[in-house]
Formats: sequence, C-alpha cells, structure tokens
Amino acid sequence: FADVPGEPDLRAPDVARKDPALISLRSVSCLFTILTLLLSGIFARRIGGDRAMLGVLALMACAPTQLHMSQHGLIDGVFAFFALTCVWLLMENLRNPDDGRWQTAYATALAIMVLTKENAAFVYVALTGLILIAWWQKWGTLTRRLVLTHIVGALIGGTILTVLAGGPQECLAIYLLLKEAGYGDHARLRRNRRSSGCIAAAAHGA
Repeated sequence: FADVPGEPDLRAPDVARKDPALISLRSVSCLFTILTLLLSGIFARRIGGDRAMLGVLALMACAPTQLHMSQHGLIDGVFAFFALTCVWLLMENLRNPDDGRWQTAYATALAIMVLTKENAAFVYVALTGLILIAWWQKWGTLTRRLVLTHIVGALIGGTILTVLAGGPQECLAIYLLLKEAGYGDHARLRRNRRSSGCIAAAAHGA
C-alpha cells in the first residue's frame, strides 16, 4: 500500500492534469458523454428516422452541458447516460409489449440508474409520469408485466444500494451526510460571492 497515492491537493496548479485519480474520473465522464451522444442518435432514429437522428446528433454534439460534463470528472455524465437509457428502453417496451429481452434490459437500466446518483428518484417519478401519459394517450401497449418491471427494477437497485451501504440506517446516514456537505458547500459559495460583491462595491465607492 506504500505506492498508493495520497489525497490530491485540489488547490495545486494543474492538479486535474497530473493526478491519476482525477484523470481517470474525467476519462470516465468523457466516455459516458460520448455514449450518451450515440444513444441519443439511436433513440431519435427509432422514433423519427434518419433525419431526426441527424438533427439530434447535431444538437447533442453542441450541447453546452454535454461539453461541460465531458471535460470534468462529474458523475452527472454517467447518470445522464443511464437516465436516457431508461427513457429509450421504456419506449421500446411500449412498442414491443411483453418482450422479455426489452423488459430485462429496462429493469437492469433502472437498477443501475438508482445506484448511480440520488437524483434517480426524480427521473423515476418522471418515468412513472411517462407511463401514465402513455396509458392515457395510447402510446404503445402498457401491460402489467411492464408496470411490474418498472417497480421491480427500481427496488432491485435500491436493495443493492442499501446492502452496499451496510443497512438502511447507514444508507440514510450517508445520504444525510452528503446532503449536509452539499448544502455547506453552497452556503460557503454564497458567502464568498457576497463577500466579493461587498469588496467590489467598496472598491468602486473608493
């Protein structure tokens, strides 16, 4: 373990280009951003044909958020890929009712998305809304097996996440800790912005 590098100093110059851990994180983020681009093209082609695919690929290739996530070590790029995968597989299940292959793929994508980031809860609510709209507007065929797949896939992901965390209490404690840390970072950022604004106003008045 003597060769294991220590925690990088994030304030050091060019640390993002020199530290192996940060380089790896950025590479993973870049990879999944590229995969999201390819997946969006496949999704668009399945819905609207070749012209829709070309248009969506052009938009995604120039999307500011995609460019940003591809250049930084953020989990958001990975999460966006699996969220888009879930939307695509839901559409395929509506078009191909009770197909075991599509349902297995959808359940797997849901489980992985839940494991990726806590924001999966919002995407899951949105997917549930899409299912309700599809049933109301008669988009494809909604079956009981698809509804069960939608529920079981998320439950599998949540169960795995709870087990890996060490139990329900530990999982909740980790979530609250991360939430508190995130709010603390935002509070410090707001204080720094207010301090900068006051300094700038004082300098301008002088």
